[in-house]
Amino acid sequence: MTASEWADMEIVIHRSGKGGYAVDLRFYDPRSDALDYLRYDETPLQFDFQQLTELMLEPQSYGKALSEMLFVGELRKRFVEHRTRLNGMPMRLRLAFGTDAAMLQDLHWEKLWDPARDAPLLSRQMPFSRYVSATARRDASRQYRERLRTVVVIANPSDLPNYRLPPINTEQGLANARRTLSSHSLVQLVEHQATFKRLSEELRRGCDLLYIVGHGGFVNGEYMLLLANEEGKVERVFASELIETIMDLNELPRLVVLMACQSAKTRQNATTHGKPSLVALGPLIAEAGVPAVLAMHGQISQQTATDFLQVFVEELQRTGVIDDAAAAARGSVQRRPDAWMPVLFMRSKSGVIWHRPQPPRRRRDFGKWGTLLANLCRGDCVPILGPGLLTPLLGSTSEIAEQLAAKHRLDMVAPARQSLPQVAQLLQLRTDRTTLRYELSAALRENLVQRCPGVLPEDHWKTSLYTLLKEAYQQLWGDRLDPHRVLAKFPCPLYVNAAPDPLLELALQRSGKHPQLLICPWTNDLDWANGAFDPDDEAFSPGRERREGDPLRRNGHYRRPGPPRPRTNSKFQPDELYPLVYHPFGILQLLDSLVLTEDDYFQYLVGNTIGRTRRLWALPYQFSSSALLFIGFRLDDWGFRVLLREILQLKPALPNNVTHIGVQIDPASSLGTADQSYVYLEEQLNAYNITIYWESTETFLQQLEERGCR
Repeated sequence: MTASEWADMEIVIHRSGKGGYAVDLRFYDPRSDALDYLRYDETPLQFDFQQLTELMLEPQSYGKALSEMLFVGELRKRFVEHRTRLNGMPMRLRLAFGTDAAMLQDLHWEKLWDPARDAPLLSRQMPFSRYVSATARRDASRQYRERLRTVVVIANPSDLPNYRLPPINTEQGLANARRTLSSHSLVQLVEHQATFKRLSEELRRGCDLLYIVGHGGFVNGEYMLLLANEEGKVERVFASELIETIMDLNELPRLVVLMACQSAKTRQNATTHGKPSLVALGPLIAEAGVPAVLAMHGQISQQTATDFLQVFVEELQRTGVIDDAAAAARGSVQRRPDAWMPVLFMRSKSGVIWHRPQPPRRRRDFGKWGTLLANLCRGDCVPILGPGLLTPLLGSTSEIAEQLAAKHRLDMVAPARQSLPQVAQLLQLRTDRTTLRYELSAALRENLVQRCPGVLPEDHWKTSLYTLLKEAYQQLWGDRLDPHRVLAKFPCPLYVNAAPDPLLELALQRSGKHPQLLICPWTNDLDWANGAFDPDDEAFSPGRERREGDPLRRNGHYRRPGPPRPRTNSKFQPDELYPLVYHPFGILQLLDSLVLTEDDYFQYLVGNTIGRTRRLWALPYQFSSSALLFIGFRLDDWGFRVLLREILQLKPALPNNVTHIGVQIDPASSLGTADQSYVYLEEQLNAYNITIYWESTETFLQQLEERGCR
């Protein structure tokens, strides 16, 4: 049963003309398509704040007392009747407050007790949220979950003790964020970077999930968040400033997580245009149009927060239904005394804040695990790695494109603004080929530093991007689902890396292998430096690493570190111990080798067509006799489409029993919906034995690890 098939109940509390509070109850049963409505104001509800305050430290007693104040008379009878008739069917419960009942937000509604059973009311069968109507009629467009960009802010100013506030464990906070949000594109703002200016910049750049860890409170009735200034001291940011920034965004975040003390509380303030305002950060952000806000109703323990968020994000990744994810997370910590503290504010009645890509109707199951594993374990498979695998460290290609377009004020609209080849083409026209490559390198460096705070040296500008990327990868080594490490375990003689990074070579070295590198000389401009070597020279002569001043050989080879290896002939033949890593689109060490612009890709294709450059099937390996494993691509990736064209040219040489497997070919591309994307692939590859895995890279790798070689 999907979330759209659940029963739905909404309880709205507002002031009664008779004194106290009136309640509107709306109930919908999808089985009968029946809607029930009750307006209960016969006996106005009374909430005893004094009694509830005295029970603050006794969650069960507090919950029972609050339930007795809410569920009275006909309201209690209707609630119990509807819930009983559902016979175990899940029911979504939303609690909303009129503008004249805003002070009730302060009560701990997450402690509610079941009016008919001796148990907490909230459970996995009853997802609960506080519903907030948006004052600004704006919608945050839903994205596919693989595209999510997360901004993590951990504010730990050095002078917090002056405010009688404890310091925040930045390292622990970052570790929790990385573990919880490992599948997201992560931008981290910590220490002197956790400024309101930087936060505003990242929000304008695009943010799907905003995760804030810090202190907050009330000053003269208005909520205030304590961030840091450029000197690392406290910077006061009032709720009105943050809300104004959010409302000015072209695209709103889809979810905001506030791990700030008192971030869910409210205070009644002076009226604005005759309307009392909610000054709590959580409800205000939801009022600004953000579909969901998860805030803390107090100082939650580190363990409870970590465990809650771990389950919350896992379920949210799986279903995309936020109140269901919160219910599952609350159930995982229900025995903790502070399990009630996470508060979910929603303005989305469906609870769906992003799409979960569905497999095409024609093929829903990946039925070739046995074939894939057999090929991988024998080494009869060529893994082809895409740029999507670099997203956690460098950002996605679409993010990099938007970053360059914004920095250089390129007059482009989506989707061209999100296409790196198109942005690079225009930027090169405005500058030149060399400037383009250095601007790209600077953007990648900036993203890497943001995503790896505390990992890279402070004087990182003195170190090459290539070296920084290696250092960051080695420091963060150990991720169980690192795709490079998983693929390096298999005895494959040949890998194709369509991204320019050295991470695959590092993973292979960690596995005790001695990878050899080959790049494609797709343009004559690569015959630069201090001369060119004869292309018939031995391609792979293990020795020292290339240094400044060493010439790049015309066929794209240069020496890589490794122990001497006896050779019986002049042509290198890759094997399990000495695998070949082929970079068709260049490497970061040699910026001139990068295929970036539209013209570059056309030149690459023309060169391969006339046979001037090294084609895939001309590599020193029987390329056409192995299965192909694509991982880390989207359908609108230029690199994927170019490689696909090359593979199509292999048709005469391909045996019928070869299995080609597309992995993480994201249906959410400019080519259309999931079914249209499948039709596109089917039309292009109908002459081959194709099996598509329509899931995320993380899910694929997890299953690959679990199955492994037997």
